This record gives sequence, structure tokens and C-alpha cells, in this order.
Amino acid sequence: VIAGKNSSCNHGLSYDFPYIFANNLAYPHKNADTLIEAFNKILDQTNCHLVISGHFHVENQNTKNLIIKLQTNHRLHLLGHLSDKDFQSILIGSMLYVNPSSFEGFGMSAVEAMLSSVPCLLANNSAVFEVTLGRAAYYKPSNNPCVLADSLIDCLKNAPTDAYLELTRQLMFSHYDYRVIANQYLDFFRRIL
Repeated sequence: VIAGKNSSCNHGLSYDFPYIFANNLAYPHKNADTLIEAFNKILDQTNCHLVISGHFHVENQNTKNLIIKLQTNHRLHLLGHLSDKDFQSILIGSMLYVNPSSFEGFGMSAVEAMLSSVPCLLANNSAVFEVTLGRAAYYKPSNNPCVLADSLIDCLKNAPTDAYLELTRQLMFSHYDYRVIANQYLDFFRRIL
């Protein structure tokens, strides 16, 4: 059984059990069906729960049945919209942030997780690898629940070190700091003028 860190935080919403966290799976391309099915496959391999915040959309009846089962067993927690304080508290307390989305325009939620020193497992498509500077764990194809299940277990068993997470946080901060971005825009405008 894979153990996890305690998510008790100094402020905001917290849980006293280890959990995997996902956010805003509101549209079909966010791939909630795949995540639910993958999580169901690993129940006997981990004591982690699955916590999902924000809007939530599922496509098929099998997934809806799994949701009922997982909620009845108290392994799935659908939180809906969270305040900024509660969102940050839940994010920081998580063992792993997962984004199974079939495509992302940017992938800001993964950047936010990495800025909070939270390990990430992301579907490797569109610009996700580039945006996250190759500093997360990735899986492919995004809609394969078996591959996602194996990747979840691998990430939980082989969590990055605190030093790796801190270096990732620093890299993300320096890369996405508004002053750095503003200077890049300024340099761009100077070059074209």
C-alpha cells in the first residue's frame, strides 16, 4: 500500500488522508471519464483518495456508476468550486496533481501546482510538456485508463524528492514571473520597431 503525506494545513480546507488532486474537469476534453476509470483500477494498490474541485463532467453511464461506488466507499470527493484559500490548501496537501486533459491551450493549473512544489502527472499532448519545462511526469495516450492507472501508481511509488520539487518551483517562478514576461514583451516590441 502506498502511503501519503498528511494534508493538514495551517489554514483552509484540509483532509487527514492522502489524496490525488484534479481540478476543473468541466468539459469532455478534460477527460474525467478516463481519470475515474483509472483511479478505480488502483484502489487496492494505494490508500489515496481522489479529490476533484471545480466543475465536473462525465460522458458515460459506466463512469457515473463508478462515481457512485467511489463516493459510497468514501474514496472520491467532489468539492465543486473552492475559494482561493481552500483551493491552495487542497493543492498543497495533495500527493499528486493530475491533469488527464486531451488537450490544453496552456496548462496553467499544472504550472500552479509546480509553483506549489506539488508533483504532477500530465497527459502529454499539445503544449503541456513545453509549458511545464519537462519537469513533471507525463503519460500518453490521454484517454487510456490503463496507462493512466499505471502512471498514477508509478508517480506515487517514485515521488520526486523535495529538492527536485523546490528546483522545479524556482524554475517555474523564474520562467513565469510577470517581470520576466514583461521584459520579453518589451524586447519583442523593441526588435520589431
